[in-house]
Amino acid sequence: MKQGIDVKSMGRIFIGLIKCGAWGCFDEFNRLEEAVLSAVSMQIQVIQDAIKQRSPAVELLDRKASSVLMIRSVVFKTPVRDTMHLVT
Repeated sequence: MKQGIDVKSMGRIFIGLIKCGAWGCFDEFNRLEEAVLSAVSMQIQVIQDAIKQRSPAVELLDRKASSVLMIRSVVFKTPVRDTMHLVT
């Protein structure tokens, strides 16, 4: 994605969502470069593992983020293009 979304940017967004217990809606994931999409999916996996283990904190970007509430991620691609769904 040429607009400046990279792994660190997404990691900072995820940390903010974790800290405040909010959820985010991300569009146009299909525009991310393959390497960035792969790294972001690894970050999501870390978050999912922490949720499954009921861990009080998640470590992303060498930072520990404590969570009071659960985080939920949903990723969809528009129906016009190939379908990709991630729901946790």
